Amino acid sequence: ELFKMFCKPTADLFIDDKAININDWLNNLPVKKGIIGGAFDIIHPGYIRMFKEAKLRCNHLTIALHDNPSLERDYKLKPVLDIHEREEILNSIKYIDEIIFYKKETTFISYLDDYDIRFLGTDYKKGNYSAKNHPIEIGWINRNHNYSTTKLKKSIFESISKIWYIKLYF
Repeated sequence: ELFKMFCKPTADLFIDDKAININDWLNNLPVKKGIIGGAFDIIHPGYIRMFKEAKLRCNHLTIALHDNPSLERDYKLKPVLDIHEREEILNSIKYIDEIIFYKKETTFISYLDDYDIRFLGTDYKKGNYSAKNHPIEIGWINRNHNYSTTKLKKSIFESISKIWYIKLYF
């Protein structure tokens, strides 16, 4: 029931004419900065889910884009796209606020001091990862999908290899 104008009822809940706009409220929240490091060579739905989940837990999400992880770790594949092509793709994703770059893992580790939370996939929980002992909060991102850049690259390779084999030998 509405009361006459200029009469504010006593109640547990009421609508106020001085309410704040949700966007104004969000803009005035203290900044919680999150960071995710990686090469992000071929963007797939697993990455998009990760960025989305991370952005729900911070209000400023930074991607630390690794130039070429295969230079320091020989078991990693060299990126197919150069760093500027990957940057262009990442800049088009609405969950990402900023992109920074690194060539060496030590540079990435030095970035962590400027952030409140670091996001990692749950697949790293039992294993080793850089700066494991760094005193930054870890936001574990659920990895309940079967997407993998390495798996995708291998699948593309196998598909192309079959075509080349047929063309070369038949």
